Amino acid sequence: MKKIFLLLFVIILSLSLFNGCAPTSPPAPTPSEGEDEGEGEPTGDRVVLVELFNADGCAASKLINPIMEGLAQDYGTGQVILIEGAAWGKYTTSEVQSRFDWYVPGTKHTPFIAFNGLSDTFSEGIVGGGGGGSIPVNHAPTITSTPSIIATVGVEYNYDVDATDPDGDTLIYSLTTKPTDMTINSSSGLISWTPTAAHIGDNPVVVEVSGFDVGTSQSFTIVVPGSLSGTIVSDVGGPAVGGSLVDVKQGAAIISTTTTNDQGRFGVADLPDGTYDIVVTQYGKATSKAQDVHMISSQTTIINLVQKEVNVPAWECESPTITITGISEGDIISGTIVNITVTVDDDSDIKYIFIGSNYIPNQLERDFAYYDTSNVTLPSFDTTLLPDDDYQIVVVAYDMNYNRTQYGINVIIDNSNVGTVPEEPQFWPIAVTIGEKISYFSIERRDKFANRSIEIDPNIIQLAEGKQIDLDAVINTAENDSNLFIKIYCEPSSFGDNIVGYRVYRKFEGETNYQYIGSVPTYSLDESAVYYDTDPYLAVGRKTFYKVKALNAYGESEFSYEMWTTPLAKFNLNLISPSDGAVDISIRPTLVWQPLQEIGVKQFYKISLRGKNDSYNLWEYNLWNNTSIEYSGPTLQYLKIYEWNIYEAYAYNYDYDYTAVSIASDYNGSLNGAFEFTTQSESE
Repeated sequence: MKKIFLLLFVIILSLSLFNGCAPTSPPAPTPSEGEDEGEGEPTGDRVVLVELFNADGCAASKLINPIMEGLAQDYGTGQVILIEGAAWGKYTTSEVQSRFDWYVPGTKHTPFIAFNGLSDTFSEGIVGGGGGGSIPVNHAPTITSTPSIIATVGVEYNYDVDATDPDGDTLIYSLTTKPTDMTINSSSGLISWTPTAAHIGDNPVVVEVSGFDVGTSQSFTIVVPGSLSGTIVSDVGGPAVGGSLVDVKQGAAIISTTTTNDQGRFGVADLPDGTYDIVVTQYGKATSKAQDVHMISSQTTIINLVQKEVNVPAWECESPTITITGISEGDIISGTIVNITVTVDDDSDIKYIFIGSNYIPNQLERDFAYYDTSNVTLPSFDTTLLPDDDYQIVVVAYDMNYNRTQYGINVIIDNSNVGTVPEEPQFWPIAVTIGEKISYFSIERRDKFANRSIEIDPNIIQLAEGKQIDLDAVINTAENDSNLFIKIYCEPSSFGDNIVGYRVYRKFEGETNYQYIGSVPTYSLDESAVYYDTDPYLAVGRKTFYKVKALNAYGESEFSYEMWTTPLAKFNLNLISPSDGAVDISIRPTLVWQPLQEIGVKQFYKISLRGKNDSYNLWEYNLWNNTSIEYSGPTLQYLKIYEWNIYEAYAYNYDYDYTAVSIASDYNGSLNGAFEFTTQSESE
């Protein structure tokens, strides 16, 4: 009977508390005869439902909710005991509505009270009757205004967002994506913003307008004209670097100086036409440079750079200087090209040289990568295989202290080829978000492999369902944030087109036009290829669209179909039980872990357990969509120390044919693992 009395107490308390806070349900029916004190607890087939008003932010709701949740825990899911709802579906929280819909899948009315066990009667709503009639649909608001998409440094930008709601709901305005210092009045929708030089270039904005429980959004990009714009990140696809000094130099002379903001952005207005070095420095970080950048004052040049943590603080922090011979800026080339040489001059030994065409090559790929050398002679290549067009050969070099330089030479290929262009290709994008504690291509990672006797390429992450991600030579451990990139798989739709590469085009949600972002060559004719989009504007939750064209010697195909992906948030988890250092643990323990937040629609875990001093795993298990597993391997020894961990963990955005994956970490999936525990004694 104590549960019944607690239930009645909740009803009475809630009716009094919610008076003045929000509408309440009418009083509960009185108990039927025979339900006096002294009767037993409700039996397993009894169902008790009470619908109470629950307003998000209401002080009375905060007081009553712990009691409600306590009741929910006392009864099993087969005994529905308590539902909080709201008048006509308004003001309620999404969790409340989901629970109501689960318990009562049929048509419902509000107020809704149903008892079985107190009154032995049901409201019609529990069987789908809906005694109060159908619930009105709450419609989403509509944004009726159009923003200006041009702003000026130092001049206040205003946009008054106008919206209407067919239900007459009070509207709330917010910014879910915005540049720094932009604000919006939550009641009127007035956006105010004064751009700085750091905002030169594109500035994505997403406005959300919400009624009670439904909303709508408007996406657009504000362009701030200027000479130079860029973003500094700590690694390829990694988090922004704020507070770095950016010098625009001609030779030794500094023409302009600025600093990156907390989003890693910088900008310079009114640079005259010319060729400049863009040099980025900060104490404790390696120096990064864009060498010989050709700028036109009437255009905005975008330079995005990677600035890593310095390897050894006592070593020098000067960026390398790159020299290319055998080809020069503006050359018109044809036929077979030979004897192109790349030389890198630096006070430290050179660690990596990456070379690409029409894109900035990076550490996520091995193509055209050279290790531990400062001088490279490129293989000869036949330009007649490529369509006539403008091209840029880009070289990126790192020295042993992670100082970095990128340098590009623009040329024109002209072979006057005539023929049939290829058919539009097939492709699919996969957004990859990587959580904390990443250590690619590092001593730590190699040790993890050695300890587990894993003899596979340490630069390959194997994903579930047969896919894999090649993460070659990301130089050091990422910061305590997530890395994000989108991997675009391209392949021909038919063979015999002699495809030599693919061009990739992108737009973000709210943008109208696709922009060319780069190209990727094939190893041989009509093969597939992979393009890595590592743009700093990629963001968790930002819907990103792509189209692709195929290339052969005669030109490019029509656009492919459109595909899109939305990157997931970072997926991290902690081990729970047995806790680290636990003793007296069963020889058949149940292992429990917990994600820091729910990511995606399905999760995949690889669990391992081994003796502390063993060189191999005693037990491994793969598990979907669960956060605990009873150990099912060989019987554990008594009074022995064991180690367990989630050594891989992935979250996916769909059950099948996923387009986004979030990786908890590489071969150490838990943030706080691995955990050690000692088994119980045999006498127990």
